[in-house]
Amino acid sequence: MNDSYNVLIRVLGFYPRPEVPALILPIILALAFSVAAQTPAAIEHELLGYLDAASKAGSYSDGYDEAKNTKANDAIRQTLERAGKKLDVL
Repeated sequence: MNDSYNVLIRVLGFYPRPEVPALILPIILALAFSVAAQTPAAIEHELLGYLDAASKAGSYSDGYDEAKNTKANDAIRQTLERAGKKLDVL
């Protein structure tokens, strides 16, 4: 038997029929994607952290640091591009 079948036996506690692993994989993937999805509040918190970092390293502050400012701006841009595709965020 292959390793994935042995893992299923240990996780489920019984020997599944051959068609059961084909059903378990889509269910596990669906649950994994739903858990990995960020809520709008989490995205907002993430963006506020990046905006704070950008304001601390920005040109209007005493501690201007171009590298930190660029890094924070890139993080903001990437987060907006990633999260801006979700309907609940828009």
